[in-house]
Amino acid sequence: MISLPKLKIFEITGTTCFELNITNEAIRVLVSNCSNLEQVIIHRAIHLTDVALETISSELSTSLRKLDISGCKRISDEGLRHLRCCQNLRDLETAQCALGFQAFINFCSPAKGTPPLRRLSVRGQIHQSDATVEVVMRALSTTIESIDISGCRALTDISLVHLASGVRLQEVRFAGCRFLTHEGISDFIQKVGMGLHVLNSGSCKGVEKSLLENILAYCPKLEALTTSADYLDDFAMRDVAKVKTAHVFKSVSISMTDRARPSELTDEGLRVFANKCLGRSLVTLVLTGLKNITTDGLLLACRHCIRLSHLDVRDTSVSIQRLFEEFLMTVGAQLWPALSRLLIDKPDRESLACSSSVGAVSTREKITREEIGRAAEERRHDLEKTMGRLDPVSQSSVEWQSLVATLRDRIKVVRPLVAFDIA
Repeated sequence: MISLPKLKIFEITGTTCFELNITNEAIRVLVSNCSNLEQVIIHRAIHLTDVALETISSELSTSLRKLDISGCKRISDEGLRHLRCCQNLRDLETAQCALGFQAFINFCSPAKGTPPLRRLSVRGQIHQSDATVEVVMRALSTTIESIDISGCRALTDISLVHLASGVRLQEVRFAGCRFLTHEGISDFIQKVGMGLHVLNSGSCKGVEKSLLENILAYCPKLEALTTSADYLDDFAMRDVAKVKTAHVFKSVSISMTDRARPSELTDEGLRVFANKCLGRSLVTLVLTGLKNITTDGLLLACRHCIRLSHLDVRDTSVSIQRLFEEFLMTVGAQLWPALSRLLIDKPDRESLACSSSVGAVSTREKITREEIGRAAEERRHDLEKTMGRLDPVSQSSVEWQSLVATLRDRIKVVRPLVAFDIA
C-alpha cells in the first residue's frame, strides 16, 4: 500500500441495508501507512473488534482527534480501554454500539489520564445507566462540551444531575429517555441553560406544557431546539410569547411523538411561536405529525424566513400543490430562496385527481398554464440560482407519475425549485 503521511481524514460508512466488511487487518494496513490521521470514521463494520481499536490507539496515539465507530457492534467494553493512550482525542462517537457500563469504567477510570473529550455520543446504547453518566462526568466535567445520550432508555433524572456538573456544556441531547421527568429537565435547564446552544428533548413523555416556556426563559443562547409537540397547544405558545428573552434560532424541530394522539397545536399557535422565535436566521424547520398545521398557517408564520433551506412537513395538512403555486406565483421577493430540501407527504387521490388536469383549481384561485409560464419566465434567472431537481422517492404510483408530469408541464422551461422526498 502507498504511504499517505499527509492524509488527515479517513471515512467509510455502511448503512442500515449495507454493512461494511472491513477487517482488523485492513485497519492495521491503513494506520501503518497513514500515520498522521486525525479523524477515523467507520460506521457499521461488522467484523471490527477490539484488535482494531488497539491498533488505532498504538499507531495514532498522538495524532488522533476524532474517532467514530458508530454501529460497530463487535467492539466490546474492553476495547475502549485502549483509547486512554490517545491523549489528543477530542471527539468519541460510539452510537449504536453494544457497550455496557464497564466500557466507560475502562475509559474514564481513573479520571486522571482520561483523554480530555469535548464531544461524546453514546446514543442508542440501551444498556447504559445513570452510573455511566456519573463516571463520564466525574472524568470530563471540565472539558465536555457536547454529549448525546439519546435513546439510552434506562436513564433517569439522576443523569441530568450529573450532567449539570459540566461547566462547559453547550450541546445536550437526551431524546427518547423515557424516564426523565418534567421537574428533572426543568431543574437541569435552570442550572446549565445559560451556556446551551443545542438542546434535544424530543420524545420525552413525562413533560408538561410549561417546559417550552422554561427552555426559552433559561436558555438565551439556544440556536437549535428539538422538542415534542405532544404537550403543546396554542395556550402553551401564548405563554411562550410572554418570555422576555429574545432568541435567534437556526434550527427548530417540533414533532409529535405519539402519532395516534391528536395534535392540539394549530396554525394560530405556530404563528405566535414564529413571531417570538423564528426569524431570518432560521435554516431548518421540522413540524412532523402536526395535523392541524395547514399551508396557509405555514406561509403566514414562516414566509419571512429567507434562509430556510430544510423543511419537513410530513404528516401535516400542508399541500404540495399549494406550495408549488406559491413558489412560482409569489409577487415580490421569492418564497424561501435558499430552500434545497423539502420533505412532504404524498398527495391523496383527491388532490392528485385535481392536479392531473391542466386547469387545476387551488383553494385560492384558478391558476392557468399561461399564468404560471409567464411568471416562471419573468423570474427565471432568480430561480435558476437555487433550483434543485424533482426526484420523488416512490415511482410506483400512476397517479403520482401524472402529478409529476403535470408539474413539469406547468413549470415548462424552468426546472423545479426544490428537491423533495415523498413519505
